[in-house]
Amino acid sequence: CPLTPLTADMPVALVIANSQYENQTLRQSVSDANAMDNALKKLDFRVIFKTELNKKAMTQAVAELSHCLKITGGVGLFYFSGYGVQVNAENYLLPINADIKDEIDVEFDAFPVNKILTRLKKSQNALNILILDASRDNPDLPVSKRGLASISAPNGFFIGYPTGLGQTVVEDTRATNSLYIRAL
Repeated sequence: CPLTPLTADMPVALVIANSQYENQTLRQSVSDANAMDNALKKLDFRVIFKTELNKKAMTQAVAELSHCLKITGGVGLFYFSGYGVQVNAENYLLPINADIKDEIDVEFDAFPVNKILTRLKKSQNALNILILDASRDNPDLPVSKRGLASISAPNGFFIGYPTGLGQTVVEDTRATNSLYIRAL
């Protein structure tokens, strides 16, 4: 765990912002993550803050969060700002270097949300919150369904989305932060 010192019941968060994708740059992703980081610190969360992660780095960051939660047993929070997609009713978060040519690539090159759920379940802390700010519209993605799919949240989990399931949002280029983060 990269956070020290940690005490029992201390809440821990992982905040990830991916904005520099190969074919497009998201303008609000990093500023949204910064706003979330600031808000969480005011609530006494210890925060692991990461930007522009590839799949390997995303895997490492989620493992760090899980390890920290095993130490504290406190509330865990995972926030992701970037692109997400669903394939066969499963949700995936896109690393910055994902080369997606079709839905098969998503399953192998994107980061599965189920991996986050599984890691956090093994932490055995009381409550985990996932905020998947990953419903930004990307017409370049060759997938049949837009937005994120419903997740059957295990006991002790709360999952938040910026839109209804299967829907997307378009970035408001006039605002520093997305409507979702301003409201949250």
